Amino acid sequence: MIAQTLGYIFHESKENFDAAISAYQSASLLNPTDVDIYISLGSAFYDKGDYANALATYRMALEVDPNNARIHCNLGFLLWGKGVIEEAVKEYEKAIKLDPNYDIAYNNLGVIYLDDLGYIQEAINNLSKAIESNTQYALANYNLGRAMAIKGDKIEAARLFQIAMDLNNQTNEMDQREIKVKIQELFE
Repeated sequence: MIAQTLGYIFHESKENFDAAISAYQSASLLNPTDVDIYISLGSAFYDKGDYANALATYRMALEVDPNNARIHCNLGFLLWGKGVIEEAVKEYEKAIKLDPNYDIAYNNLGVIYLDDLGYIQEAINNLSKAIESNTQYALANYNLGRAMAIKGDKIEAARLFQIAMDLNNQTNEMDQREIKVKIQELFE
């Protein structure tokens, strides 16, 4: 537990990923069936930019718990970042199947449909589900606003951007200026 806590402290401080990785690796040796340690280790590798080890770690985590939605979501994020879109979609779909209220998986899948695949209605469906799962999710409201703007529904987009801005005042999920720019772009 101490090694895992140290890993968390180093990882969250963003100052020493190597120390975080070392602590998580020690924790995984002491608790080889604790999937949360593998998820944290994979995230530390990812944040360090070591995608190969992040991928290997998430795969190890799946061996421990193949039905863990967080692992599939993190793996989806990693694959998406590497441009392996089809595999990322599959991982997000697995995460959602395992946890039908997984707001982050719905949001990320919606953004893939919106930005990478150009499937506006699929994006809207997934982003709406993200918001249904978490009404306080500023980023999902922002992304749904983007989808509605592309669809041509400026009024709904503006409403969603305003909700995102209001929520973001509490959550600080994103840069407030980004939201303001999107609102201004609607009416240019």
